[in-house]
Amino acid sequence: MSSNHCEQKDAAIVPTYTDYDSIIHAFQIMAARHKDKPFIHYPSLPNNTSKFKTLTYGQFDIITTYLAKKEWGPTLIPSVDPHTQCVGAIGHESSIQSLLALFTVWKLGLAYFPVVIGCEELNAKRLLKRNNAAYVIASTVYFKTHVDSSLVSDTTTLDLDKMTKVPMKHWKPYDIDQILAVATAYNEKEEEKQIFVSNKVDLDSIALITVTGGSTMGLSKTVSCTHRAMLFSLIDLSLNHEDQLNDGPMVKKSSDVWVSYWTVDRNGFIYLFLWSMMVGASTLVFHHDPYVTPHDFFQVSKLYNPKWTFLIPRVLDLFVEYLQENSSDNEITSSANRVLQDFEGCMTASAPLRSSTAEFLTSRGLKLASGYGATEFGTLCTTHESMLGENIFKFSSLALPYLTFEPFDEGIYHLIIRHDYPGLGVDIGNRPNGDYETYDLWADNHEQKPGTWTLIGRINDVLTMENGKKIYPTRTELDIRCNDEIIHHCVVVVGDHQKCPAVLIQLKYEKAIHYSPTEMITKVYKAVRRANQRVPKHSVIDVPHMIYILPLDKKLPLASKGTVFRPGVISEFHHEINQLYYDSKNKIDDEVPDFTTVDELSVKNSKD
Repeated sequence: MSSNHCEQKDAAIVPTYTDYDSIIHAFQIMAARHKDKPFIHYPSLPNNTSKFKTLTYGQFDIITTYLAKKEWGPTLIPSVDPHTQCVGAIGHESSIQSLLALFTVWKLGLAYFPVVIGCEELNAKRLLKRNNAAYVIASTVYFKTHVDSSLVSDTTTLDLDKMTKVPMKHWKPYDIDQILAVATAYNEKEEEKQIFVSNKVDLDSIALITVTGGSTMGLSKTVSCTHRAMLFSLIDLSLNHEDQLNDGPMVKKSSDVWVSYWTVDRNGFIYLFLWSMMVGASTLVFHHDPYVTPHDFFQVSKLYNPKWTFLIPRVLDLFVEYLQENSSDNEITSSANRVLQDFEGCMTASAPLRSSTAEFLTSRGLKLASGYGATEFGTLCTTHESMLGENIFKFSSLALPYLTFEPFDEGIYHLIIRHDYPGLGVDIGNRPNGDYETYDLWADNHEQKPGTWTLIGRINDVLTMENGKKIYPTRTELDIRCNDEIIHHCVVVVGDHQKCPAVLIQLKYEKAIHYSPTEMITKVYKAVRRANQRVPKHSVIDVPHMIYILPLDKKLPLASKGTVFRPGVISEFHHEINQLYYDSKNKIDDEVPDFTTVDELSVKNSKD
């Protein structure tokens, strides 16, 4: 039998999500089917990106069962109510350790809540309390920085507030080779070979609690996902429906390897890791991404030849910078270009992708597709492959019956997800009947490409002028950022009772200092003028009068997602915004405004 035939058979036998009781049930079946196949490739040592080790499906299954039965179960089972509480995990620095913890907790039938690495401590404690964390496992780094160094025991308590204390255990990294040997010996002695789950789990049990950014409110929140929601998104939407994939770049064969640049405590990684698992593929993980560089990624990809990857726009931007900075090094660029060309596909999501970034990477052979979704409801659709960079998507036919497009403006619709959608998070409905308002706006694109929609932006970002006309700023902001490399962030605003929009622009410091103030301003003006060519007349930004360029030592406030926090901008820069409108009304026609701070910083840096 040919390998191609086997690969097609692997893809064909994916069942529906209701064939499983839980995610761990699905894993157990896949572990039995692919027992001796590679499951995870991980760094042999912290910060080592040249040598990796591998665990098979069977080995990972044996280790997590041992940890659940012998090491974690005796402590967690009596401590955590599976129906109302969860296990909190303050992120481990090692991806493989994080994955062991995730599956061990799931094998105990408990909900897992990974607190994102870098999450501010008070916010982390607030989220742990809100989600009824009854037990916390914390990494060595957290213990070193937040726990009394004189403590001898590995167990202590964590004060979530003045009234709430929970037990917390030091999550020491396991020696994988050693724990595998111990677990294997234990497994050989066990008479009971069936799946081990200490608490009864069904599809409606909570599997995962994840932190999601607050681009609108500026605060992090959490979403609880059931086994049903996760399995539905993984299997029925993603694997069984080709119209969802648009024949796009995702793991489909058991011989595939996909490589992650994303941290394991992120919801997106967990979904994609499970996606890979459901077809018997393997995953290559790094240590968490503060330690990973584009150079590391390209070197490892050259060695292991992964076929698929998921890279958020921020990382894709870093790749472009890396290739541009090394453009004179033929060895680096040719090697990196081969890696990009060898990928059968790269998925990106979580934020808008710069069209300039997409064009740069696709010109070097990378096959890109964007996904639309959210922690609250999973992935609903992918970009139409010929429309990359234009925010044009095609929804899955399986999801469409649960979606309503409510008229919002002429040709613009608000996406609503019905309360009975299987992929919806727990109790996230924000309408009286339980339906979920996404606050995302879409334009019907059926005339150009049947069945496709254009993502316009979010309701919260819509700006209304004094005459009642609406401005949809997301596309303009993305275009301005794409039009010149010195622009880091920008935000379109409309002052109170005003008839035209203005824009505030933050320059990229390391790029801007190579230009004179006049050159900086000229580049910004050109970028805004180009963006103006794609908007209705009432949305055009007056150049130069309605542009404010921040001094190089100032930054626009950001939400936890890394996107510009518009309400924070309006609050922090209200004086500058009002001054723009005042000067415009008084017809100040100076083409080059006075940017004293920019001048001073540029002169200072030219002398350094």
